[in-house]
Amino acid sequence: MQNLITKLLKSLNENHAIAIGSVIVIVICLYGYGCQSKVPSMLEPELKVNRAELETEVEFLLSRARNRLEELDRQDQIKLLIFEQAALFAQSGVINPMGILTTAVSVVAVGSALDQRRKKKVLEEKLS
Repeated sequence: MQNLITKLLKSLNENHAIAIGSVIVIVICLYGYGCQSKVPSMLEPELKVNRAELETEVEFLLSRARNRLEELDRQDQIKLLIFEQAALFAQSGVINPMGILTTAVSVVAVGSALDQRRKKKVLEEKLS
């Protein structure tokens, strides 16, 4: 047994460059195969995420941005309705009751839709 160990150590001594290179290659292969690449999370920077988790975060953030852009569009529609009624009143000097009623109903409907969407998003965020 001792003779075998002596031969092994003598062989390693003579071929130490090959032994060291082999160990380095094995370590690099194990690291490359076993360790996933990770980056800081966009939502929680103290956490590290892999590629699939980062793609999920990006989709979540894009959907949130789309929802907010839609909300801005609805708010701009409400403002446009109000300014149209104000311009009509300024031009004619006459208050149009049906126009005011239509504008009020539109504002309430759009506001209600925004509120429902906001509540739905809050519930979805709590559930996920």
